[in-house]
Amino acid sequence: MAKHGRSTIRHTNSIRINKETVMSLQIMKKAMVGAIGAAALMGAASAQAFTTVEYQNGSSTYVTGTSASDRDFSGATTLVATVPIFGDISVDCTLNLTGDVSVSGGQAFIDVTSGSVSGSGLCGLITLSGFPWYASDTAGGAAGVSDTPSPATADVSGFVNGIQVLIGGQPSCGGTIPVVFSNGNPITAASSFTFNDVITGSGGCSVDGVLSSDTNEDTNAY
Repeated sequence: MAKHGRSTIRHTNSIRINKETVMSLQIMKKAMVGAIGAAALMGAASAQAFTTVEYQNGSSTYVTGTSASDRDFSGATTLVATVPIFGDISVDCTLNLTGDVSVSGGQAFIDVTSGSVSGSGLCGLITLSGFPWYASDTAGGAAGVSDTPSPATADVSGFVNGIQVLIGGQPSCGGTIPVVFSNGNPITAASSFTFNDVITGSGGCSVDGVLSSDTNEDTNAY
């Protein structure tokens, strides 16, 4: 009877140890699953990249590819600058820019190939040069924007480099300006560039305004 009692105690302890082991394994399994899930999410986030350019080519339908050329953007802008002849000026004009958009290696490449300023008064004395201007992640950095919009309707921040502004034929300012690009929300709305900062480099002009894609020339990169 005594031996039987000891055997029962050993058997009970064995059951308790097995339960604890199973619980430990379950906890470890949950931790591993959680870690794998987190790693997968991080991998998915880091894998986001520009792959597509979607654009209208003079009609309401969209073409899908990896590049689009001669895209026209225009809008009302305010230029603040210091001009030797006129002193400090603030001029409201229409800024017109034409450029190319492409995606490669997970980045978007935006090159402004030409531009003009129109409007009354001093607007007629403003000219632009230094083309092509190019977009980058950082001021004066290498060409290419990596900040992929997620979702596709989200804004993307970057810089436009190589800008040169002349007033009355004389250099007024030049360099780099921050820019926010939007595909539009909904994505079928006009895409746009938003400027609201100083052109850093020389002269210290500032530009404030939104340039939107022309009718039936919407351009989306994502």
